[in-house]
Amino acid sequence: MKLNCDMTMDLVALYQDGLASESTNEAVESHLETCARCREYYKSYRIAKPFQEEFLTVQEREFAEVAKRLRARKLWKRIFTCSYILASIAAMMVLWLRLQDEDEFDVYHVK
Repeated sequence: MKLNCDMTMDLVALYQDGLASESTNEAVESHLETCARCREYYKSYRIAKPFQEEFLTVQEREFAEVAKRLRARKLWKRIFTCSYILASIAAMMVLWLRLQDEDEFDVYHVK
């Protein structure tokens, strides 16, 4: 089977993931041996990160944006919660120290 460049580029994903049939694999391999442009495309496809912007569909981009906003919101919630807990602990320590001072005052001066 003789493939042109457009067909080969369409089949690169199946070839790389091992989902193409044996005859398709042979056709892609033979085309990659003879075509430098498709060979470069295949190399860039192999090393491409799975979530690079140019490979995402519109829905995947929208989902990635929503997921990013949710992660940011979750981070801010954690920061707020930690700040609230630390402020509460600091307030309880100040209150405890004041009570300790009052107890010492009562012990030394009332008796």
